[in-house]
Amino acid sequence: MKEIHETIKPKNFTYNTEELYVNINALHKRDENSAGWMQILLCYIDSYSVQRNAETRTQLHSLMELYHQCVQKIKGDCSFEKGKAGFLYAALRLSEVDTSKTFIDDAFALLEKDIHNFIISPYTNNTINAGRSGCLLVLQYYYDVTNDAKAKKWIDALAEKMIAEAQITDKGIFWKDRLEKQHGLLNFEYGNAGIGTAFLILSEAYHQDEFVTIAKQIYSYQRQFWDENLGWKATKKGMENTKTYQAALEAVQQENSTFFGPLLDNLFIHVGVAKFTLHLWQKTADETIKNELITYLERCTKLYEDQKATLATEKHLLLGTLFWEVAQILKDEKYAWISKTISNFIQEKQAKQTIENFEDAVIAAQITHFQLALENETIRNAVIPAYTIPQRNSEVQTLPINLKESVLQNTFKRTLAYLKTHHEKLISDYLAQPIEEKVVFNFMMFIKKNLHQFPIAQKKQVSEILKLEISLQNLKKSIKNYAQLEAKNIHTYQKVQAIFNQSDEVVKTHTLQLNPKAKKLITSWSWEQKQGNISQENLQLPESKTNVYILPYYTHLIKEYWQHPNNVVLEYFKNQTQIAVAIAQLKQFYLSQDAIYIDNFSQFVMAASSYVLENLDTILLKIIKEYMAIGLLEIVENRTKSN
Repeated sequence: MKEIHETIKPKNFTYNTEELYVNINALHKRDENSAGWMQILLCYIDSYSVQRNAETRTQLHSLMELYHQCVQKIKGDCSFEKGKAGFLYAALRLSEVDTSKTFIDDAFALLEKDIHNFIISPYTNNTINAGRSGCLLVLQYYYDVTNDAKAKKWIDALAEKMIAEAQITDKGIFWKDRLEKQHGLLNFEYGNAGIGTAFLILSEAYHQDEFVTIAKQIYSYQRQFWDENLGWKATKKGMENTKTYQAALEAVQQENSTFFGPLLDNLFIHVGVAKFTLHLWQKTADETIKNELITYLERCTKLYEDQKATLATEKHLLLGTLFWEVAQILKDEKYAWISKTISNFIQEKQAKQTIENFEDAVIAAQITHFQLALENETIRNAVIPAYTIPQRNSEVQTLPINLKESVLQNTFKRTLAYLKTHHEKLISDYLAQPIEEKVVFNFMMFIKKNLHQFPIAQKKQVSEILKLEISLQNLKKSIKNYAQLEAKNIHTYQKVQAIFNQSDEVVKTHTLQLNPKAKKLITSWSWEQKQGNISQENLQLPESKTNVYILPYYTHLIKEYWQHPNNVVLEYFKNQTQIAVAIAQLKQFYLSQDAIYIDNFSQFVMAASSYVLENLDTILLKIIKEYMAIGLLEIVENRTKSN
């Protein structure tokens, strides 16, 4: 008796490759989307690997020429999906089924023009499709094929930059893209699920278990956004375009707005996390992870059943590809049956449609690729820079990166720098050990355990700097929605600028208060970083009270404001206070101080003491305006009179 999945067969192709080729040539334009070209080429490469006929080979080379023309117009983008790395990947895949190597050389030359800026640019993210991790995997593929030392240098630089940008918390590791998306970056192509998979692939290339540890920590971080009743919860809105930007600014002015509520049942997130979880289980064989994977797959199945009538073809393909990959890895025919059911649904839907533009042709290629995968176990239609060729380098590959130090650096930069200066052997021995899953907690316990080795002054200093960095981390964790934070910061800035356009006398009628989200810390030494470093001279000074305010701010996550000892402006806004009243009180305070105090304050404002005394009102208002502009002092609405 046949298994149930064997009773469902995928129907014949709606589009064969010859018909599809005719449509592509008729409909494409020279400036078409390079991501579409890559998907078409991967379909044709796999078609040729199955059919091995001269006509398909001719079509394949013709399409590669068109893809090449498209990529030559790309400026600066070395990503996998829409950039030059995608063309290199297609060229490498082609070389596995065809003797021609011409396109590899062309693709590498194009990539070489922009790769350096792509690696170091602050605008480059770390995702599979659009960022460093996808480019890194393609270059790793190229290096395994060619053993090109130049590619290895780029691989090392990409890996170093990626790991340096890792954000660590007590719940795990994540990478941010735009800040407002931080809690929503759960998907595969443009989120942390894909980055986690990239580390799993790197663990195979370098036989390095630490990469698996990082992948597990990425998974650990993502799990906090799972709700057994609601599914994955992600930040609802970004501000990447004019429409959402304006909507977000309007939402922060409405008390009961639901604009920033969590996004539920997002198919891309559910599929992306399930795919990452699948590969993590495949690597670790952890039964807990497998059980969670089954839960995620059940949610995906329910979403499909509830939405299949209205789902776009791209989402059907996304789900079908996931379930087929699950069936192959878990050896579970239930998912093969679901995948083939989706395939037949797609075929019936597409049979009623015609190819009218290039985008339709791309969808047709994706459908053909999906059908190929269902009928040929050697075909993987999931668009990810992965490959199965054996490692061709004779030497064991390594990445010259201390993963533990690189990951800790983002959260404990000052603590690490201090320990390297004062206890180099102690910290070097610790960093030489493999990275642990609870890396933040273990680092704090390591310091606590070894504090007895420090002289009294150093013990105080290392404890204080660690406390500061933990406070920064905790404040960062308290931010629940970065889209909302960004919108509030921008809205506040706009209000402040409108006030600044008024006369000084009118400005002084406004009432302010210290931002309630700002946290004040009192330290015995200044740990302010200037050009990325702490002043060692300050650490030689005796203990003295130093104030620092830390504040959530969308461009930096957290901003620090180290207060000059003689600048007491913020102390006068602990309660709601009119600017004019605060200036009068501050003026009275400064005029009562001795010459040394005034001289120190004058150095802070970079003016002569005589000028400061004559222009205190103007100087104090300027300081207040600066604090308003950065959000440290907030405007109290509808208050124009003194308390």
